[in-house]
Amino acid sequence: RTLSKVVITTNERGKPSGDAFVQLESEADVDKARKHNREYIGKRFVVVEKIDQSQFVRETQDSEILTRKTTATVSTDKRNSVEQKMVTNYYIKLSGLPWKATEKEIAEFLVDCEIVGNVVIINNETGR
Repeated sequence: RTLSKVVITTNERGKPSGDAFVQLESEADVDKARKHNREYIGKRFVVVEKIDQSQFVRETQDSEILTRKTTATVSTDKRNSVEQKMVTNYYIKLSGLPWKATEKEIAEFLVDCEIVGNVVIINNETGR
């Protein structure tokens, strides 16, 4: 199983927003993830909804700067293959997460899904 692009967003005060955006490998994985809709992480039920690539990019665009910094040493050929692969991926939004939810808890929640990419927590402009 590949560790994925899981983006946990924060609000303007730097506190977790309760939302996460996850990049999955296939439509079958989206279907598996949607079967977890309204299941619990801790004491909170999580809403799982399919989103399209444009919504994923719009909601996670701040993370792209962080991702580029960490992949700056990757060869151009490898970057192109990763970017090409991202075009064919599928996305979900998780809402209602506990504020202290971690990437590990999200991966465990979606244990039967193939997640691709890297883990990013989006902070506000003050770095919180």
